[in-house]
Amino acid sequence: MKEKIMNSKRTFDNFVVDSQNELPYSVAMAIIKNPPQYNPFFVYGKWRSGKTHLLQAIKNALQDKHKIFYITGERFHSELTKSLQEKKFADFIKRYQSYDIVMIDNIEERVSKCMVDTQKTIMEVIDSLLANNKQVILTSELNPADNLSVMHQHFVSTYESGIITEISAPI
Repeated sequence: MKEKIMNSKRTFDNFVVDSQNELPYSVAMAIIKNPPQYNPFFVYGKWRSGKTHLLQAIKNALQDKHKIFYITGERFHSELTKSLQEKKFADFIKRYQSYDIVMIDNIEERVSKCMVDTQKTIMEVIDSLLANNKQVILTSELNPADNLSVMHQHFVSTYESGIITEISAPI
């Protein structure tokens, strides 16, 4: 899959808000006013529903005030795997903790296919961010509550400690 890149044109000014995406939009606006809010913020929805646009609009709105790290789920998993192979996991976590806001777009791309041990390791990273008062924003095509067979229970309980919201393309 081709790596997604940040798009400076994805802003709140051109994000179409309607009843299909009003809740995720409202949560995003609360986050940009005073992060961390609703932590973690987990947005799920079908392909082309606006998840990435919303994520990048948050980044574009906050990038002058906060240190933000945006990464795709596939790249996150690849970097995590490499850090474990090279026995540099502590450095991996330290790198993520150096940011105020961490965004993982389409986390399900790899996480849902991971072994339970790998999912637990990913949760260790997310838990360390939350414990250090970092804003965590995740997107997925999967609703974690409906996918316990592919997502570890700890994922779901962590997401539920923040806010999980569905997004759909505007009508």
